Amino acid sequence: MKKNNSELSRNSVRNDAFDRVAYEEILYQSKEMQNLSRQGVETLNTFSEMAEDVFFSLYKVKPELIPSKELATEYLLNHELMSKLIESQSYQELREYTQLDELGAGLGSKSLLENLLKELEQDGDLKEVSNKINDAIKQQVAMPANEVQHILSGIQSTLRQVVEFATDKAVSEVEEVENIITSWGLNQGEFERLPYDKKLQLLQVLRGQQKFRDMTKLVGRMRKLAIGSSKSKLEHRIELHSITQGADLNHVLPQELLTLRRPALKLDFYRRMMEKQLLQYDLNHQDYMGQGPIIVLIDTSSSMRGGREIWSKGLALGLAEIAEKERRMFSYAFFA
Repeated sequence: MKKNNSELSRNSVRNDAFDRVAYEEILYQSKEMQNLSRQGVETLNTFSEMAEDVFFSLYKVKPELIPSKELATEYLLNHELMSKLIESQSYQELREYTQLDELGAGLGSKSLLENLLKELEQDGDLKEVSNKINDAIKQQVAMPANEVQHILSGIQSTLRQVVEFATDKAVSEVEEVENIITSWGLNQGEFERLPYDKKLQLLQVLRGQQKFRDMTKLVGRMRKLAIGSSKSKLEHRIELHSITQGADLNHVLPQELLTLRRPALKLDFYRRMMEKQLLQYDLNHQDYMGQGPIIVLIDTSSSMRGGREIWSKGLALGLAEIAEKERRMFSYAFFA
């Protein structure tokens, strides 16, 4: 039995209550997403559902497209765009930052939708399809499915290019944010517990000023040095130097211990042990002193403005990262 238009799905990606709650929370807290959704609906009446589909496709562990025959015909453009999105190689890269991550999925969705909307507004073929969809919805008349599919089949190359462009832009933006989060150590602790809108405010500050962008690069380099340093250091290292004589049973050569299994040689083993003539490994012991706390003094006088200020504060943040990795106390103070 054929479903009527009101019974058909408006979403192209399968979703559940959990997915919807996550999206609605992002939409509620993000003024940018709200404005984007309102602006998008003026261009394409089905843009709100497209926004939901984009978020679901990024957020879900295993996104699944609903078959096109289960969708109302007005939503087939959305379905075609989502199909091209999921096929995209850049989409797979983007999902590394967005699966079950509300911040990543929210930022990725915003960037994708912004660029998709630009193309919907500027590309002639897409504007034509959008206008036909809008007219059908306004007149409350279902578009013939074969007509929509015929139109979409003629713009496959355009749809693919639009999606690739939008996805590449989204990957760049999300990678930039991920670099900021990692460099400033925001991927743990209090930042993770902040509401979505507060996270956006902090990221906006860190991304909005050139000083902070420069410091992000410097902190990132210092962080890599800290990780490399902690991997190369050992508290206590023992190296084999040579073979010597002695009576240390912990370091006696295996062949010496084998003589204990032969009664005729056992007494000779004990004699050589008493005279410290057993062959044993000569080991070099290198003891590393425990490292103390780090105290950083930062000059904030006028002479430090510009590159010097960025360098000094970036270095201080890098040293804080090293102290954390090496479990050392860290303190800082400003002076002018």
